[in-house]
Amino acid sequence: MAPDIQRLPEHVINQVCAGEVIERPGAVVKELVENSLDAGASHVAVVFRRAGKDFISVADDGIAMGPDDAVICLERHATSKIRSTEDLSKIGTFGFRGEAIPAIASVSKFTLRTRRDGDELGTEIVVDDGNICKVGKCVCPKGTCIEVAQLFKSVPARRKFLKSDQTEANHIIDTVRLFALDFPRIRFSIRHEDRTIWDVHAETSAEERIGKFWGSEIWASLVAVDFAENGCHVHGWVLDPQKRSGGGDMVFFVNRRVIVSKELKNWVMGAYAKYLPYAKSVPCFLFLNLPPDQVDVNVHPAKREVRFSHGAELKALISQAIGNVLGRGNSWPMTRSEVPWVGLNLEKISPVPQPDEDASKRNPQVIKPTILSGQSQEDSVVAQDEAVMSASAPPSGRGKTAPGKKISPTRAESPAIEGGNQPKFIKNFPPIGNFRLETPVPLLSKSRGIIDWKFLGKMDERCVLFATEAGLIFFDVLRAAQRVAYERILAQQGEAGGQRLLIPLTLDLRRQSFEVTEEMVGELARIGFGLQKKAYLLYEITTLPQWMRECSGEAFLYDWLVLKRANLHGMQMELLAKTAAGYVASSKKWQTEHEIMQLVGDLMACEIAVLALDGARIYFEISRSEIERRWKGA
Repeated sequence: MAPDIQRLPEHVINQVCAGEVIERPGAVVKELVENSLDAGASHVAVVFRRAGKDFISVADDGIAMGPDDAVICLERHATSKIRSTEDLSKIGTFGFRGEAIPAIASVSKFTLRTRRDGDELGTEIVVDDGNICKVGKCVCPKGTCIEVAQLFKSVPARRKFLKSDQTEANHIIDTVRLFALDFPRIRFSIRHEDRTIWDVHAETSAEERIGKFWGSEIWASLVAVDFAENGCHVHGWVLDPQKRSGGGDMVFFVNRRVIVSKELKNWVMGAYAKYLPYAKSVPCFLFLNLPPDQVDVNVHPAKREVRFSHGAELKALISQAIGNVLGRGNSWPMTRSEVPWVGLNLEKISPVPQPDEDASKRNPQVIKPTILSGQSQEDSVVAQDEAVMSASAPPSGRGKTAPGKKISPTRAESPAIEGGNQPKFIKNFPPIGNFRLETPVPLLSKSRGIIDWKFLGKMDERCVLFATEAGLIFFDVLRAAQRVAYERILAQQGEAGGQRLLIPLTLDLRRQSFEVTEEMVGELARIGFGLQKKAYLLYEITTLPQWMRECSGEAFLYDWLVLKRANLHGMQMELLAKTAAGYVASSKKWQTEHEIMQLVGDLMACEIAVLALDGARIYFEISRSEIERRWKGA
């Protein structure tokens, strides 16, 4: 009796491999271009017709093959790129398994022409559905040209599931442009039918290619990243939150290989969490150069995914690289004025003392900003700067100064200012629940200059108008209040003083079978939650943060724990942002000029004073020149 288990014929094996590696015409282009790059090509030309379904050609001027190698390359697992299992831990080429060429040849009419430098004639091989039809000499340019016609003609089911011609053509174009970005010293050209889509020369830099392929608007919104540590290097371009609110392609290259990685996306969005809490993606182009033994590229048939052996260290590296750049954003201009920093009219926003007690006695960190006799307003700011710095310490333990140690009052001489960082502000954040909006005093120096914001009035419930020397400012009070509340919530993390509940709330996690760890309890305590275990998967909420209403505590805590379990730090920040936004929207209306000016002062004390939680600008300025242009009807 014949055995039930049979060895598959070679051509069937190749077609099975084609189903894993070659799922669409774009995958054919990807594999062939990778071979060209491994061959050291300086020019790669791609031509395709009918979205690659009828014809694909990839030609290069790299190292070619002799007659014997040209025949052997059509056999499965025939490769010149690895010799032993040890080579798998230090892969430095795109291809290494030797599957792509035989897989493509098994599902198409395949023609290979190759000629080495110095040979008079090249080698031509024609394969039809895996069967070699011709091997002979030919006249061809130096390098290699592979033509793939009638793709998937022997597997019509696969052809039937291809997308529209426009979609498949877009996949091919996107594949080539990613290679063109990754290899700026190589010329790439691509033609569809009889039309040249683009032809970028080797002199075109990566920066120019981003502007060409993704548009000048995207390029203008990016800022460069370059950070190295422990043999790992992260460089490229990421979004400047000042210029765009998010949304765009997130492109990652690991050791020059384009990959798709949810991990990398989550790590990048975690770095943006406090800047753009609501954003789901940001345009970024990141190149990661890692030691080969820390990256496993042999985990996906099409090599689109990789596995990192030191994920936690890489996450910290990416967070620090992006954080360093976004931190320098503290020196971003607040308006389009020529003066680098926009201050406030301190007389207008001075806190009003309570009848029974002076504000400075209630809180010694609050310095009432008064204009000293015989001083200009600018000189007064410097005097206040000295007074505040000598009388108060930075909040939240940042940059603490030893008791009695005098801080230099000349902020312009500070290395932080010289390094391009924004002036620090004394953050006087009272408990969020009572909204005592006492205005922090901006620490400004003579070198920074100061501009008065003159209150004009309200357009509606949200929009307020201010006049400045440079123009007219439109200010969104709701977005400003949400940003202030959000940063206060973050600033109060780790501080004692939650509100203890008379009747604890119950948190039942039995349906989700989700155990709360000691680490989570400690992290919740730093936020302001008190959590006690009563039974298996049953907990009591004994304390809530000052900023949270009792009715919201259970739902917020449940959502926070779910996101924590999924390790989605960015979404935890988003949850905080939404809570802050909801709190502000239902807590207060800003009606009077004094209340609005206090809100402006609180906003200027924030770490990020320009961007709202949704990434939009909290305020913007129309310059006088723009107003004049409109008056003239230009």
